[in-house]
Amino acid sequence: MSLKNISFAILVALLAAAISNPYLSLWHRLIELGLATFSPPIFATFIADSIEEGHRHHHLPPEKVAIPTYKQNITFQGQGYTSTAIVWNDTATSSRGRIYSGSVQVFSKNFVAKNISFMNAAPIPSPGDVGAQAVAIRIIGDQAVFLGCGFFGAQDTLHDDRGRHYFKDCYIQVDPGAKRINGAVTAHGRASKDENTGFAFVNCTLGGTGRIWLGRAWRPYSRVIFSCTTMTDIIAPDQGWNDFYDPARDQTVFFGEYNCSGAGANMSMRAPYVQKLSATQASPFLSVAFIDGDQWLQDYI
Repeated sequence: MSLKNISFAILVALLAAAISNPYLSLWHRLIELGLATFSPPIFATFIADSIEEGHRHHHLPPEKVAIPTYKQNITFQGQGYTSTAIVWNDTATSSRGRIYSGSVQVFSKNFVAKNISFMNAAPIPSPGDVGAQAVAIRIIGDQAVFLGCGFFGAQDTLHDDRGRHYFKDCYIQVDPGAKRINGAVTAHGRASKDENTGFAFVNCTLGGTGRIWLGRAWRPYSRVIFSCTTMTDIIAPDQGWNDFYDPARDQTVFFGEYNCSGAGANMSMRAPYVQKLSATQASPFLSVAFIDGDQWLQDYI
């Protein structure tokens, strides 16, 4: 982990924390001190680094990052998602579970990330590989905001688990390997019609190579809506979506598209359960009201 450009105040605080509690890891010392707001470039990798201070040598091991529930209102800030990143390389197999593979895990409320990337550098899986899911970030805490962030990985890259979350001007890149269908943009896990959850994409762009689905019904009541989104021909022309190979879910999923454009937005061959939404039907998903943003996003919209 490179610390060459960390400000003097942060570095002094970090070294003081190391003396007071040597068993806490680098990022967790900063979090405990409330010093998790960064302006310099930080690149956390699985290649260890070290720093010198006078005659003392401080070894700074690589690590995963977790924000505990009790540490609310934490901000990670970088200098751009192409120059600042937190990286790890766990998989579902190496971490004994997909949900534990995240390079970063956010359990707390009111987390903010600005101009930084979250990456999982695990190898791209081969077709049929088991346990290759490699999460870059898992978000469990409520009311999280991501502005100008990047998310990179090969499978299950962005695990938007629970809570209300807002993403603006973000970039997501997935390299799922060579398959007939390379993957799905979403895999929403709504298990009941009574759950007020879903993924709403507004004014986005989908591009790349290969073929993908817009979503697959990971749970029977999955709800995903794409509005005013530009789609290249990367979208699989036959069906465009996937019911997780369970025809019973065709009656319960809510997969909708509204006012999208581009070669991939042609709905003439969409699966019968996909809805072409009217302006009225799309309206609840077009603004931050869908995540009660008027109550907690005032500083970001």
